[in-house]
Amino acid sequence: MLTTVKLNKIYRKVRYRAKQVIGIIKNKFGDKDNVINFHVACLYVLARFALYNLTLLFKLMFSAN
Repeated sequence: MLTTVKLNKIYRKVRYRAKQVIGIIKNKFGDKDNVINFHVACLYVLARFALYNLTLLFKLMFSAN
């Protein structure tokens, strides 16, 4: 079983990857939204993440040809 200390070390090593993806998505779609509540904001984040991954998938699929 992993302890909290070990998990923190692992997180510190790979944290930049998550931050990098978030930064790319913010640069593509903007970093601010005017939303009504927290639930809607969460849906926006999920939608952006899905849209970014779909565009990346299509680029990879069609550039391989």
